Amino acid sequence: MTGTDLARATRELKPLEQGDLDGLCGLYAIINALRIAVYPNRIISSRMCGQLLDCGLAFLGRKRKLREAIVYGMDNGLWLAMCEAVVAEAEALLRVRLILQPLMRDDRAWHVPEVIRNIRRNLRQNRAVIICFEGKLEHYSVIAGHTANRLNLFDSAGCRWIHSTSLRVSAKIRKPHLVSREGASVLIYASLG
Repeated sequence: MTGTDLARATRELKPLEQGDLDGLCGLYAIINALRIAVYPNRIISSRMCGQLLDCGLAFLGRKRKLREAIVYGMDNGLWLAMCEAVVAEAEALLRVRLILQPLMRDDRAWHVPEVIRNIRRNLRQNRAVIICFEGKLEHYSVIAGHTANRLNLFDSAGCRWIHSTSLRVSAKIRKPHLVSREGASVLIYASLG
């Protein structure tokens, strides 16, 4: 089995972009994460992207949250449930095994250095990291790479990177990007079908 390659994927693919008037960055983030997580072993075509978008929209409709999500975005609980539905649809379309798991899988204290270490560890294993940046951005994005001081994004709004020093895990700290435990997940491409 050929491994996935996030660096190659982000060079060769362009992120799908959301519209200027919708709050669906969470849906675009999971689709973009799926695209780079399986690349180059699987290519998610435009048609498949449309099917995944439809799956996410249908999920929000069944929950009676579609209008709210389009206008205002979605909270982390609704986002995670929608992601699980979209990942299940992707598994069926691509005939692969995918795992969506929390970035921090235990109940230990949530500290920025540990969050950054976990992000970098997952990126080294070619796992896409999806994070909701609360605070300044109020935006779901995909972290697809890093340098010593930056987290590189594969982002639906055109954001390219953020400084890793700008992250915070407490609303009491004055830094622009609040990361919550509930809004941080890792997408793992587990096997070929």
